[in-house]
Amino acid sequence: MTKEVKPDYQHAWEILKSIFLLPITLLMVIFGKDELKELLEPLKEIWEYFWDAKFTAILIILNIVISVALIFFLGGMPEAQQEMFAKQYLLDGPAQLKSLNIIPFIANWFVHLSWTHLFGNIVALFILGRVVEKNFGTLQFGFIYFGSAIISGLVDDLVHLADPTYFANGASGAIAGLASAAMLIEPFYLVFLFVIPMPVFIFGWLQLYTDVTGILNPTDAGVANFAHLGGFFAITILAFFMSSEEKSKLLKGLLINLVTFAILAAIWWYTKTQGG
Repeated sequence: MTKEVKPDYQHAWEILKSIFLLPITLLMVIFGKDELKELLEPLKEIWEYFWDAKFTAILIILNIVISVALIFFLGGMPEAQQEMFAKQYLLDGPAQLKSLNIIPFIANWFVHLSWTHLFGNIVALFILGRVVEKNFGTLQFGFIYFGSAIISGLVDDLVHLADPTYFANGASGAIAGLASAAMLIEPFYLVFLFVIPMPVFIFGWLQLYTDVTGILNPTDAGVANFAHLGGFFAITILAFFMSSEEKSKLLKGLLINLVTFAILAAIWWYTKTQGG
Protein backbone atom coordinates (compact mmCIF):
# COMPACT_ATOMS: atom_id res chain seq x y z
CA MET A 1 0.00 0.00 0.00
CA THR A 2 1.44 3.36 -1.02
CA LYS A 3 1.66 6.31 1.32
CA GLU A 4 -0.16 9.60 0.82
CA VAL A 5 2.65 12.06 0.18
CA LYS A 6 1.67 15.41 -1.29
CA PRO A 7 3.46 16.42 -4.51
CA ASP A 8 6.41 18.76 -4.09
CA TYR A 9 4.81 21.52 -6.13
CA GLN A 10 1.86 21.62 -3.70
CA HIS A 11 4.18 22.00 -0.74
CA ALA A 12 6.23 24.62 -2.61
CA TRP A 13 3.09 26.62 -3.41
CA GLU A 14 1.83 26.48 0.19
CA ILE A 15 5.21 27.57 1.56
CA LEU A 16 5.56 30.43 -0.92
CA LYS A 17 1.97 31.54 -0.31
CA SER A 18 2.48 31.67 3.46
CA ILE A 19 5.72 33.65 2.99
CA PHE A 20 4.13 36.16 0.60
CA LEU A 21 1.19 36.64 2.97
CA LEU A 22 3.50 37.22 5.94
CA PRO A 23 3.35 41.07 5.80
CA ILE A 24 -0.46 40.95 5.71
CA THR A 25 -0.49 38.41 8.54
CA LEU A 26 1.80 40.68 10.57
CA LEU A 27 -0.60 43.61 10.13
CA MET A 28 -3.52 41.42 11.12
CA VAL A 29 -1.66 40.38 14.26
CA ILE A 30 -0.80 44.00 15.10
CA PHE A 31 -4.46 45.03 14.79
CA GLY A 32 -5.63 42.03 16.77
CA LYS A 33 -7.35 40.26 13.87
CA ASP A 34 -5.03 37.22 13.94
CA GLU A 35 -3.17 35.35 16.65
CA LEU A 36 0.61 35.60 16.99
CA LYS A 37 1.03 31.94 16.08
CA GLU A 38 -0.15 32.71 12.52
CA LEU A 39 3.26 34.30 11.89
CA LEU A 40 4.77 30.84 12.24
CA GLU A 41 2.73 29.47 9.32
CA PRO A 42 5.74 29.30 6.91
CA LEU A 43 7.70 27.27 9.47
CA LYS A 44 4.69 25.01 9.96
CA GLU A 45 4.46 24.40 6.20
CA ILE A 46 8.18 23.60 5.98
CA TRP A 47 7.87 21.23 8.96
CA GLU A 48 4.96 19.40 7.33
CA TYR A 49 6.87 19.22 4.05
CA PHE A 50 9.84 17.60 5.78
CA TRP A 51 7.76 15.03 7.69
CA ASP A 52 5.33 14.25 4.86
CA ALA A 53 7.48 11.24 3.88
CA LYS A 54 8.30 9.99 7.37
CA PHE A 55 10.81 7.22 6.62
CA THR A 56 12.77 9.56 4.36
CA ALA A 57 12.79 12.17 7.14
CA ILE A 58 14.01 9.60 9.69
CA LEU A 59 16.85 8.50 7.38
CA ILE A 60 17.86 12.13 6.88
CA ILE A 61 17.99 12.72 10.62
CA LEU A 62 20.00 9.52 11.21
CA ASN A 63 22.53 10.45 8.53
CA ILE A 64 22.93 13.98 9.88
CA VAL A 65 23.20 13.01 13.56
CA ILE A 66 25.61 10.11 13.00
CA SER A 67 27.80 11.97 10.48
CA VAL A 68 28.05 15.18 12.51
CA ALA A 69 28.82 13.24 15.69
CA LEU A 70 31.57 11.29 13.93
CA ILE A 71 33.10 14.38 12.31
CA PHE A 72 33.54 15.97 15.74
CA PHE A 73 34.48 12.68 17.44
CA LEU A 74 37.21 11.85 14.92
CA GLY A 75 38.35 15.46 14.87
CA GLY A 76 39.47 15.06 18.48
CA MET A 77 41.71 12.08 17.69
CA PRO A 78 45.31 12.02 16.43
CA GLU A 79 45.42 11.44 12.67
CA ALA A 80 46.82 7.90 12.91
CA GLN A 81 44.17 6.90 15.42
CA GLN A 82 41.45 8.46 13.24
CA GLU A 83 42.51 6.36 10.26
CA MET A 84 42.72 3.14 12.27
CA PHE A 85 39.30 3.64 13.88
CA ALA A 86 37.63 4.64 10.60
CA LYS A 87 38.99 1.66 8.67
CA GLN A 88 38.05 -0.76 11.43
CA TYR A 89 34.49 0.44 12.06
CA LEU A 90 33.30 3.05 9.54
CA LEU A 91 34.73 2.63 6.04
CA ASP A 92 33.87 -0.19 3.65
CA GLY A 93 36.35 -1.65 1.19
CA PRO A 94 37.58 -4.91 -0.37
CA ALA A 95 39.74 -5.56 2.70
CA GLN A 96 36.57 -5.62 4.82
CA LEU A 97 34.85 -7.93 2.35
CA LYS A 98 37.73 -10.42 2.41
CA SER A 99 37.81 -10.46 6.21
CA LEU A 100 33.97 -10.60 6.38
CA ASN A 101 33.97 -7.53 8.63
CA ILE A 102 30.26 -6.72 8.46
CA ILE A 103 30.31 -3.73 10.83
CA PRO A 104 31.85 -1.15 8.46
CA PHE A 105 29.90 -2.61 5.51
CA ILE A 106 26.68 -1.52 7.24
CA ALA A 107 27.97 1.46 9.25
CA ASN A 108 29.35 3.26 6.20
CA TRP A 109 25.79 3.75 4.88
CA PHE A 110 25.33 6.42 7.57
CA VAL A 111 28.86 7.86 7.56
CA HIS A 112 29.83 11.08 5.76
CA LEU A 113 33.18 12.48 6.81
CA SER A 114 32.91 15.82 5.02
CA TRP A 115 30.25 18.52 5.15
CA THR A 116 29.89 18.70 1.35
CA HIS A 117 29.39 14.94 1.06
CA LEU A 118 26.76 15.01 3.80
CA PHE A 119 24.93 18.02 2.35
CA GLY A 120 24.82 16.60 -1.19
CA ASN A 121 23.47 13.26 -0.05
CA ILE A 122 20.88 14.79 2.26
CA VAL A 123 19.51 16.97 -0.56
CA ALA A 124 19.35 14.01 -2.95
CA LEU A 125 17.77 11.76 -0.28
CA PHE A 126 15.08 14.33 0.45
CA ILE A 127 14.25 14.82 -3.24
CA LEU A 128 14.29 11.17 -4.31
CA GLY A 129 13.11 9.57 -1.09
CA ARG A 130 9.80 11.43 -1.28
CA VAL A 131 9.09 10.14 -4.78
CA VAL A 132 9.88 6.52 -3.92
CA GLU A 133 8.07 6.54 -0.57
CA LYS A 134 5.01 8.14 -2.21
CA ASN A 135 4.79 5.46 -4.88
CA PHE A 136 5.98 2.32 -3.09
CA GLY A 137 5.05 2.89 0.54
CA THR A 138 7.29 2.72 3.61
CA LEU A 139 8.21 -0.98 3.64
CA GLN A 140 9.03 -1.21 -0.05
CA PHE A 141 10.93 2.07 0.19
CA GLY A 142 13.11 0.55 2.91
CA PHE A 143 13.62 -2.57 0.78
CA ILE A 144 14.79 -0.48 -2.19
CA TYR A 145 16.99 1.79 -0.07
CA PHE A 146 18.81 -0.87 1.93
CA GLY A 147 18.80 -3.38 -0.93
CA SER A 148 20.54 -0.80 -3.12
CA ALA A 149 23.00 -0.05 -0.31
CA ILE A 150 23.96 -3.74 -0.08
CA ILE A 151 24.28 -4.28 -3.83
CA SER A 152 26.21 -1.04 -4.39
CA GLY A 153 28.65 -1.93 -1.60
CA LEU A 154 29.26 -5.40 -3.01
CA VAL A 155 29.76 -4.05 -6.54
CA ASP A 156 32.21 -1.40 -5.34
CA ASP A 157 34.19 -3.89 -3.26
CA LEU A 158 34.38 -6.44 -6.08
CA VAL A 159 35.51 -3.82 -8.63
CA HIS A 160 38.31 -2.74 -6.28
CA LEU A 161 39.11 -6.23 -5.00
CA ALA A 162 42.76 -5.94 -6.08
CA ASP A 163 43.24 -2.68 -4.17
CA PRO A 164 43.39 -3.31 -0.39
CA THR A 165 43.89 0.42 0.25
CA TYR A 166 40.50 1.39 -1.24
CA PHE A 167 37.77 2.50 1.18
CA ALA A 168 34.45 4.30 0.73
CA ASN A 169 31.66 5.70 2.85
CA GLY A 170 28.26 7.33 2.54
CA ALA A 171 24.67 6.68 1.52
CA SER A 172 25.31 7.48 -2.15
CA GLY A 173 24.80 3.92 -3.39
CA ALA A 174 21.45 3.63 -1.63
CA ILE A 175 20.41 7.05 -2.94
CA ALA A 176 21.40 6.04 -6.48
CA GLY A 177 18.99 3.13 -6.08
CA LEU A 178 16.27 5.61 -5.15
CA ALA A 179 17.13 7.65 -8.25
CA SER A 180 16.55 4.74 -10.63
CA ALA A 181 13.39 3.64 -8.80
CA ALA A 182 11.99 7.20 -8.88
CA MET A 183 12.70 7.83 -12.55
CA LEU A 184 11.12 4.50 -13.49
CA ILE A 185 8.02 4.55 -11.28
CA GLU A 186 7.00 8.17 -12.02
CA PRO A 187 9.33 9.68 -14.65
CA PHE A 188 7.57 13.04 -14.95
CA TYR A 189 7.14 13.68 -11.23
CA LEU A 190 8.18 17.30 -10.69
CA VAL A 191 10.98 17.77 -8.16
CA PHE A 192 12.82 20.91 -7.09
CA LEU A 193 16.62 20.97 -7.02
CA PHE A 194 16.83 23.97 -4.71
CA VAL A 195 14.54 26.31 -6.68
CA ILE A 196 14.91 24.67 -10.09
CA PRO A 197 11.93 22.49 -11.10
CA MET A 198 12.63 19.42 -13.22
CA PRO A 199 11.09 16.01 -13.97
CA VAL A 200 12.69 13.38 -11.76
CA PHE A 201 13.94 11.43 -14.79
CA ILE A 202 16.19 14.40 -15.66
CA PHE A 203 17.59 14.29 -12.13
CA GLY A 204 18.29 10.56 -12.56
CA TRP A 205 19.87 11.02 -15.98
CA LEU A 206 22.18 13.72 -14.65
CA GLN A 207 23.34 11.41 -11.88
CA LEU A 208 23.90 8.53 -14.30
CA TYR A 209 25.81 10.79 -16.70
CA THR A 210 28.01 12.10 -13.88
CA ASP A 211 28.95 8.59 -12.75
CA VAL A 212 29.59 7.20 -16.23
CA THR A 213 31.82 10.16 -17.15
CA GLY A 214 33.51 9.84 -13.74
CA ILE A 215 34.47 6.25 -14.60
CA LEU A 216 35.54 7.06 -18.17
CA ASN A 217 37.54 10.10 -17.02
CA PRO A 218 38.70 9.21 -13.50
CA THR A 219 39.98 11.92 -11.16
CA ASP A 220 41.24 12.07 -7.59
CA ALA A 221 37.94 13.53 -6.37
CA GLY A 222 37.25 10.47 -4.21
CA VAL A 223 33.83 9.79 -5.74
CA ALA A 224 32.72 6.13 -5.58
CA ASN A 225 31.26 6.04 -9.10
CA PHE A 226 31.11 2.23 -9.25
CA ALA A 227 29.15 2.17 -5.98
CA HIS A 228 26.73 4.70 -7.45
CA LEU A 229 26.24 2.62 -10.61
CA GLY A 230 25.82 -0.53 -8.52
CA GLY A 231 23.05 1.19 -6.58
CA PHE A 232 21.54 2.67 -9.74
CA PHE A 233 21.20 -0.70 -11.45
CA ALA A 234 20.26 -2.57 -8.26
CA ILE A 235 16.62 -2.09 -9.26
CA THR A 236 17.10 -4.76 -11.95
CA ILE A 237 17.65 -7.30 -9.15
CA LEU A 238 15.25 -5.85 -6.58
CA ALA A 239 12.40 -5.80 -9.12
CA PHE A 240 12.31 -9.62 -9.06
CA PHE A 241 10.99 -9.42 -5.49
CA MET A 242 8.26 -6.91 -6.31
CA SER A 243 4.63 -7.42 -7.24
CA SER A 244 3.50 -7.87 -10.85
CA GLU A 245 1.86 -4.45 -10.74
CA GLU A 246 5.07 -2.76 -9.58
CA LYS A 247 7.12 -4.61 -12.21
CA SER A 248 4.67 -3.46 -14.88
CA LYS A 249 4.96 0.18 -13.73
CA LEU A 250 8.77 -0.02 -13.70
CA LEU A 251 8.82 -1.49 -17.20
CA LYS A 252 6.47 1.22 -18.44
CA GLY A 253 8.72 3.83 -16.83
CA LEU A 254 11.77 2.31 -18.53
CA LEU A 255 10.07 2.53 -21.92
CA ILE A 256 9.09 6.17 -21.26
CA ASN A 257 12.69 6.99 -20.33
CA LEU A 258 14.09 5.27 -23.42
CA VAL A 259 11.60 6.92 -25.79
CA THR A 260 12.14 10.34 -24.20
CA PHE A 261 15.90 9.91 -24.41
CA ALA A 262 15.66 8.88 -28.08
CA ILE A 263 13.48 11.91 -28.91
CA LEU A 264 15.79 14.36 -27.13
CA ALA A 265 18.86 12.75 -28.72
CA ALA A 266 17.23 13.07 -32.17
CA ILE A 267 16.41 16.75 -31.52
CA TRP A 268 20.00 17.38 -30.36
CA TRP A 269 21.42 15.62 -33.44
CA TYR A 270 19.08 17.52 -35.80
CA THR A 271 19.89 20.94 -34.32
CA LYS A 272 23.61 20.14 -34.40
CA THR A 273 23.57 19.05 -38.03
CA GLN A 274 21.39 22.02 -39.04
CA GLY A 275 23.70 24.39 -37.22
CA GLY A 276 26.72 22.88 -38.97
